[in-house]
Amino acid sequence: MRHGELIRRKVYEEDAGSQEADLMESRDATSNYDGYCENTPVVRRMIAALCAYDNQILGKVLTKTTLDHENLDLTLESQARQWLEQRILSPDDYWMSRLVYVLDQLVVAYDFRRSKGRVAEHNDRTIDLKCQRQQSDDLEVRNWRAALDWLKGRCSFCAGRGLRGAHICHTLRQCNRGGAIELVKGLGEMFYDEGFTPSTGCELCNLPYLFCARWRMSSQGEWTLEPGGRCTYERHLLCDSIIGFISCGARYYEEDLLQEVSEHCGDDDEGLPYSYDEEDVALWLSRPLELGGVVASEMLRRLCIWTLGLAEFEYPERQDDLEDI
Repeated sequence: MRHGELIRRKVYEEDAGSQEADLMESRDATSNYDGYCENTPVVRRMIAALCAYDNQILGKVLTKTTLDHENLDLTLESQARQWLEQRILSPDDYWMSRLVYVLDQLVVAYDFRRSKGRVAEHNDRTIDLKCQRQQSDDLEVRNWRAALDWLKGRCSFCAGRGLRGAHICHTLRQCNRGGAIELVKGLGEMFYDEGFTPSTGCELCNLPYLFCARWRMSSQGEWTLEPGGRCTYERHLLCDSIIGFISCGARYYEEDLLQEVSEHCGDDDEGLPYSYDEEDVALWLSRPLELGGVVASEMLRRLCIWTLGLAEFEYPERQDDLEDI
């Protein structure tokens, strides 16, 4: 971003039309949407993590504010991409990426939420967060399904390392870049040998009943097996995808997960940081999570956050089968 901004500033300083055209052509010649920026994937992942913080409260506020004031639906990939890639004039009168501006505002909001003793400076702009959470829980449930749909037939080990296109079009079990061997180590051992998997949905695919065609809701409001029904998703998709991200070598995924686990475990009896192991991580990932009437697990939520943060991810325009959630 810094290199691209320097070029844009130089354009405004130069008086020669040919030089201006050459500089703008140089900036726009790159294959990605952000000129010379190589940090954009990191910024996107940071935004995804902040939007998912505290039951996605910051992401829901951002989505509602943008919809109310700019009539843009950030849950649609095409609108979100176009909006975030725009260049805007900052309060200090210089051009900057809206992506960076959004990150800055989310960090400020995150710090405010974490500082429990701080008093809001603009009470007249305070949003009823509790009401907003109740109205928008279904958005996260839709994101869960979107992440699973995108991961079908794709390797999270390779995607997490930044590979794209045909290079990720295989499962973790088919991965010859080092992904398949991770199934018998670390979390793979915890999931498949020790049995530390979610117990809140289908016992085969470990996904919510709503997401699995083996189950249907009875007239009494109970989930029952559908005769002849089969799991909608490959039975190892959830656990394999988590293993792939964690073991791909990108420190972001491991650090993000361990941060969540450490906050859950807290300190030991002597006030020292709790020393957690892979069993603690697997237990935390298997914790039940209920949202919008759907019972899932922390594993599915974390997988969704990481998947939506990938530069390669594309959000489906419609999800008709979830309209009634």
